Amino acid sequence: MNHNNKIYFIIALLIAFFFVTFFIYNLILNTEYAKNEGLRVTFQLDSVVKKLSIKLDNKSKTLLTPNKQAVNISLPYLHIIIADAGLNAENTKKLLSLPKTTSIGLSPYGYNLPTLSKSFSNAGYNLLMYLPLEPINYPNDDAGNYALLRSMNAQEILQKLEFLVSRVENILGFYTMPKEQFTSSEEKVLSLLAFIKSKELLFVSNKGNINIQKVKESLDLTSVSVDLILDEDLSPEGINKQLYILEEILKSQGKAVIIGRAYPLTLEMLYKWIATLHNKNIILVDINEFITKTNNGNYAGFE
Repeated sequence: MNHNNKIYFIIALLIAFFFVTFFIYNLILNTEYAKNEGLRVTFQLDSVVKKLSIKLDNKSKTLLTPNKQAVNISLPYLHIIIADAGLNAENTKKLLSLPKTTSIGLSPYGYNLPTLSKSFSNAGYNLLMYLPLEPINYPNDDAGNYALLRSMNAQEILQKLEFLVSRVENILGFYTMPKEQFTSSEEKVLSLLAFIKSKELLFVSNKGNINIQKVKESLDLTSVSVDLILDEDLSPEGINKQLYILEEILKSQGKAVIIGRAYPLTLEMLYKWIATLHNKNIILVDINEFITKTNNGNYAGFE
């Protein structure tokens, strides 16, 4: 092999090495995105790319520019709340297998709540307390002794709320479920949310309630809106349909909050679906991170 051929061969090897290295770095980037560490790795990659570019620029034009689009990507994120914890001992124990990003929604009618709440807190879960509200078809559908009713005056509402707060010490806030009519009264909503604000608690409610939206904005209340109830139809077909809708919501708005109840079928299907999130580039976040990311506008849809 003559001298010129050796030079061409070395140049070809260098070019091949360069493109293989670039491919590996991009592969690492995509893998780390799926592991929920995308931004950290992206900036490291960006730094490496800039160094390569500067070094090569000594003898030629820049051969590689940072992928600005990759740097700015934020993956769709999801927060999961599991409701009705504490009503059934066997089902409640299964919740300890859920990701620690999950919020555990305790029922005020649950068993041994102080001990139960301590167990979940020690395991690293955030806790919410279910707030029973007068059902749409009340009194045929009775929400129990702890429910807030439209017939109650402000003092009675506060007494009920004080009792619920006293049941456990470390709740982040209250969550509600749809199909209630208590919040049809703006006056009652004000009594409720003013109390929650005074206790510096979080309020989780379904989307689309005009009175709740109006009052919580006037109070500047920290709140989260639920996009979807996972097991409204408690059947495999019903839950699968909701999971499909959830993925479409994440595609379109880049974030979502869902509630599922502590039923065996719900938990079984949820476990299986969570195992697929790695490949779907969906990340799970706890409720505090969800609020922070949303307030910072740190979300985007994905193709």
